[in-house]
Amino acid sequence: MNAEMTNQEQWRTSWKAEEAASFSGWDFSHLDGRWQEGGIPWDYGEIVREFLQDSMELLDMGTGGG
Repeated sequence: MNAEMTNQEQWRTSWKAEEAASFSGWDFSHLDGRWQEGGIPWDYGEIVREFLQDSMELLDMGTGGG
């Protein structure tokens, strides 16, 4: 049980440090070196084009595509 408490305290300390990390917008710099990125198995543009008709106009907002 003592080891379990130690693990809980370590987790809680780590969690509190993450909670206190500076974070603004899309700035994930506090995660540098601690995450991995892989390709996504789908293409957003391709999916949208399947539903888009010639008579439609589209404004893409907030999807991260620029």
